[in-house]
Parts: sequence; C-alpha cells; structure tokens
Amino acid sequence: MLPPNAPCALWAGLRELRDPWFLTHEDDRGSFRDLANRHTAKIIHEFLHDQATGVHLKIAVLEAIANSTENIGLHAIIRDMVREKHDNTWLRSTALKAFAKSVQNDWSPLEALDGELAQATDDLNAPDVRVDLLLLTQNSAAWPRGGSRSGNRLLLPRRKGALSAVSMIHSLLCHPMSIWT
Repeated sequence: MLPPNAPCALWAGLRELRDPWFLTHEDDRGSFRDLANRHTAKIIHEFLHDQATGVHLKIAVLEAIANSTENIGLHAIIRDMVREKHDNTWLRSTALKAFAKSVQNDWSPLEALDGELAQATDDLNAPDVRVDLLLLTQNSAAWPRGGSRSGNRLLLPRRKGALSAVSMIHSLLCHPMSIWT
C-alpha cells in the first residue's frame, strides 16, 4: 500500500503529460488499482471535468475507478460520461465499467442508464454502449433473473454460447431494420 501522497504525486505528474497514450495498453488494465481513493478523489474529479485532459488519461482514471476497492463518489460525473454521445465508444465503455463499480453493480441504476441509452435515438454509439452494458452484467449478480420491474423478460444463458446471443442482440440494436430485409 502506497502512502496517501504517492498516488496524488503520480496523478499530478501524469497531468503534465495531458494524453499519456502508454497508460491504456490492454495488458496493463488494473495497474492503477489503488490509485482511485479518497486521497486522489479531488484530482480525479478535476481530470474528468477538464476538457484539456486527453482521452488516454481519462481512460486510465476510469480504469483506476473501475478497479478500485474504494468508492470515491463520482457516480453522476461518470454516468454523464457514459451518456455523452460526442465521446468515443472506448471512453464511454470504460466509463460504464467505472459507473457499474461505483454503484456496486446495483441493477436499478444500470437499468435506468440502459433505458436512457435506448431512448437516445440521435446517439449512433448508444447501441454499442448498451451491448457493453449487457456484456458487463450478463455474468454478474446485477442481471435480474426472470425479468425486471419494467417487464423485460430477457434471460441470458450463462454458458459459452451467450456471446453469440449478445452478437445477435448487438446486430438488432445497431441495425434494427436489417431483420426485415
């Protein structure tokens, strides 16, 4: 465990780089596990609000939140990032993981977010983000078995073939008219 000032110094150093592309290497996911905590919450909040913060640094911050053992209370900010239709899908999907972690995979806020994404007809990437939500929740306790309060009765199988079902759902979400042609 690092002393409280070490993670703050690390984030402050990364701030100077603005867009450190090397932080988002697939093999290094989770490297910042203990860097999202109550001591770093202020600087993380600043990163997420600063328009000049590059996408790679934002991804690293969101990965730190998603892999954190501590809730730093940024639910609303992260939720807004998931819903931001002008951001790229990679950033939004990473924000989705951080949001799910920040709400302890509670289905109610995840379902509400899914509903908002479903209604965002002017958001071309919303179907991709919804599929990521489906993938994120399909093997967790967050997914309601037997349906939700809204009456949805989608039951996902917990086996290898589930990915093909997800692919089919993705096609339907992204190209709803393709089922008629």
